Amino acid sequence: MPANKSALLRYRIIDKCIRNKYKPYPSKEFIRQACEDALFNSVGERVSTSTIEKDLNAMRFDAALGYEAPIKFSKADGGYYYEDPNYSIDNIPINDDDLHALRFAATTLHQFKGIKVFEDFEFAIGKLFERINLSVDSDENAIQQYVQFETVTKIEGSEHLPVLLEAIQNQKQIEIEYASYKAEKTKSYTLNAHLLKEYRNRWYLIAIDHKAQKLKTYGLDRILQVTLSNNKFERDSTFSHDHFFKYSVGITASTEKPKKVVLSFNPQQGHYVKSQPIHFSQKIITDSKKELRVEIEVIESYELVMQILGYGSSVKVISPKSLKKAIVKESQKALENYN
Repeated sequence: MPANKSALLRYRIIDKCIRNKYKPYPSKEFIRQACEDALFNSVGERVSTSTIEKDLNAMRFDAALGYEAPIKFSKADGGYYYEDPNYSIDNIPINDDDLHALRFAATTLHQFKGIKVFEDFEFAIGKLFERINLSVDSDENAIQQYVQFETVTKIEGSEHLPVLLEAIQNQKQIEIEYASYKAEKTKSYTLNAHLLKEYRNRWYLIAIDHKAQKLKTYGLDRILQVTLSNNKFERDSTFSHDHFFKYSVGITASTEKPKKVVLSFNPQQGHYVKSQPIHFSQKIITDSKKELRVEIEVIESYELVMQILGYGSSVKVISPKSLKKAIVKESQKALENYN
């Protein structure tokens, strides 16, 4: 299995540490700190000792990497060395496929460079390109001659991502000031944050409201202020993000039973629906010259109704009746805007 991009950078840092003639026999902790400094330029511990152990084993034995690094440990000197003093992973060239993959990945990640929580990753990618003698800017410009990424000018609420992520990871309670689209006044909430979810260029927080004692969804663009508390909470062991949104289309989740929704598309639209399913549960019932009929198992939600309406006249809801009524109702409202 190919290594991720941060791992590739760590391998090169480890190689440099082991080959350093002025600091021979580097210890595991020395290597860990060197990786941390290069990747994050920070004293905060973000590379673990266990990660370095896995990296050393991968460099030795991972056939997919192909390094076969002759790394040995000297008990007398308390550190690592190469059994072959002339060995270096720099002698193993990166192939064209690897270079193209790295360039494309870096350009994709750069689409998030305006979001504070991703700044460390941007720095790491820059370091990766520096180590393998690639220019991020020139390659990014070259790729964008052929690939146009979907971007947004600003993702509202993204400034709250770092503190919310910290609250989730360290299980710390938070206080938020929230301005709902429906309410006239802002409200304060004490929350146990469980999950951050992105949907259509908007971020949402899934958290347990202390007063209501149930999971709720909060749009980050409507959070005015977040205060991190020192009070700890126990994460709900029954919560699973995969299960919570399993039958959802969009951000709406519910404990109610999902329904089997049957949709009929004209043949032209059917090609798109087959290539990009509406939901992972999608099953094809009929595929003919007249129609593509599919079944999905989902909960009825505002997002589902809006997505179906987005197909216009190329789709018809076969069942359930409740969803048919919702589509008719919204369609009639739309027509009234033009009367």
